[in-house]
Amino acid sequence: MILPRVYTHFSVWIMLFSACACAFYAIIATTENVHVRFAFLCLSNFALSPNMPLVSVWMSHNVLGATKKGVAAACTVMLGGIAGLIGSHIYRDKDAPLFRFGHIFVCVCNAIIFIVALALNLYFRFENRRRDRCDDDLDAATLTPEQIDDLCDSRPDHRYSL
Repeated sequence: MILPRVYTHFSVWIMLFSACACAFYAIIATTENVHVRFAFLCLSNFALSPNMPLVSVWMSHNVLGATKKGVAAACTVMLGGIAGLIGSHIYRDKDAPLFRFGHIFVCVCNAIIFIVALALNLYFRFENRRRDRCDDDLDAATLTPEQIDDLCDSRPDHRYSL
C-alpha cells in the first residue's frame, strides 16, 4: 500500500502545501477582482494551515535526545512567532486595498520554505544512504540505553524521516 509510505514523507507534503500557497498568493497579488482574491485567499489559508504542524512533526522525528529535541521545538515555535510578528508589518496601510507587497512577501516566504524543505529532503536522503553504506564498528545492539541516548542523532541505527 502506497499511502502510508507517502504519508510519512513530511517534506513532500510541506513542499506541496508551500507551492500551492505560493501560487495562490501570486494570483492574489496579480489580480484586482475582489471575488477571485477572496477565493484564493481562502485556498491559500487551507494550504498554509497544515505546514506548521507538519514542520513540528518532521523536526521531532529527525532530532534525537531530550535536550536537543526541546531546544529544536522551542526554536520552531520561536520562528513561528517571529513570522507572526513580521506578518503584522508587511500589510501596510499605504498598500491598501490590494496589499500587493504583503502578498508577494508571503509568496516569497513560501518559496523559501519549499527550497529549504527540498534541500533538507535531499540532505537527509544523502545522509541515510551514507549511514546505510557505512561500515561502523559501532553497533546499537552492543550499546547500553544510556550510551544510545548520549549519541542522539549520531546513533548508528538512526535514519532521518523524509
